[in-house]
Amino acid sequence: MTNLLKKYIRNEHGQRIGVVLANKNGVGFSLCSKKDRYSEELALKIAINRANFKHDKREIGVPIDIAHEFYAMEIRRKNYFKV
Repeated sequence: MTNLLKKYIRNEHGQRIGVVLANKNGVGFSLCSKKDRYSEELALKIAINRANFKHDKREIGVPIDIAHEFYAMEIRRKNYFKV
């Protein structure tokens, strides 16, 4: 597997509800809706696909709740992968 930088998103009870991750290609995220149950395997798969897909950041619709984490991960990615 390639190098990944991950940050889990947690709710007010400390339970995981999503993930923001970065690889050399980009930054991706996955976030559960209120009625979903968190699955780490599915969350990572969705986030990796979003990170590898070449897109305009405005097109992927980063939820406002995690926008800060998403853009912080973009800065962390640039520093770590030297891109």
